[in-house]
Amino acid sequence: MDPKNSQKLNSVTTSFEAVSAEAVLEEPNVGRQQTAQTDSAQALRESEERLRLALEAGRMGSWEWRISSNEVIWSPGLEAIHGIPTGSFPGTFDAYQNDMHPEDRERVLSCISNTLQDGIDHEIEYRLVLPDGQVRWVQGRGRLFRDDDGNPERMIGVCVDITDRKESEEALRVHTADLSETLRRESEFAQVITEQAERLRTTLSSIGDGVITTDNEGLVINLNPVAEGLTGWLTADAVGLPLEKVFSIVNETTRESVVNPATRALKEGIVVGLANHTILIAKNGVETPIDDSAAPIRSKEGEIIGCVLVFRDITERKRVEQELS
Repeated sequence: MDPKNSQKLNSVTTSFEAVSAEAVLEEPNVGRQQTAQTDSAQALRESEERLRLALEAGRMGSWEWRISSNEVIWSPGLEAIHGIPTGSFPGTFDAYQNDMHPEDRERVLSCISNTLQDGIDHEIEYRLVLPDGQVRWVQGRGRLFRDDDGNPERMIGVCVDITDRKESEEALRVHTADLSETLRRESEFAQVITEQAERLRTTLSSIGDGVITTDNEGLVINLNPVAEGLTGWLTADAVGLPLEKVFSIVNETTRESVVNPATRALKEGIVVGLANHTILIAKNGVETPIDDSAAPIRSKEGEIIGCVLVFRDITERKRVEQELS
């Protein structure tokens, strides 16, 4: 459930189960037992409040689906993402489905069905249609839990509002397309090229995610300020270098190098997402967990003339997910 920087597979909220105190066996222990109960209750309330604040800070909401009863529980943060007042969600799976964008509903339900069948965590990005007609993007993640007999018992997860990230990506796509068209007509519209390039630079500077553009050979053309901060490379020093040198990524667990998504985007001409658990190693050695996507830049004739890489710091999202696990 980036974000401006961003995940950060992220219906349904986290339920909290209170642990009952053991029965008091000896009368002299009653006072101490009551004190322990009070302290435990206070600690639980404080823990829930910290989790709530963390979810709100990350623009996230949590959910739980109790499969046998078909009951769905949403956190207040998830209700806010769906544009409804706290406590107003009907608590049914049908009500959750009704908020999905019609063009995305079948894809989301298929993803959830796959999790029920094979037990693999899911992650999916899709659109919601709010009661006021507003369309918002979310990233949903879910995990299945089974009972002692191995039957699906419940599913829990989180949703992140990624609307800002999607709007940034769309704005970048539009401006990149405009620039590509302008470059094609360079000899005839030199002044237009200058204006378009300045507009693109302004857009890149204002986007909260890191953005790197390359030519069709994967050599760096430009980094926006966020990308400079995360990679430790200034554009002036990075221009003309292979992207792999500036954007060095490894698997968080194995520490092995990860195939750069821009390489596939340039080779296959498709949008490519980054694998989970990826770490960006900056020029100064600082490590940052990220997620990203790369897309080819095409000319009007459809020729691939470069690539754009959009990535974000997901440190905060990973911290919240760890608190939920």
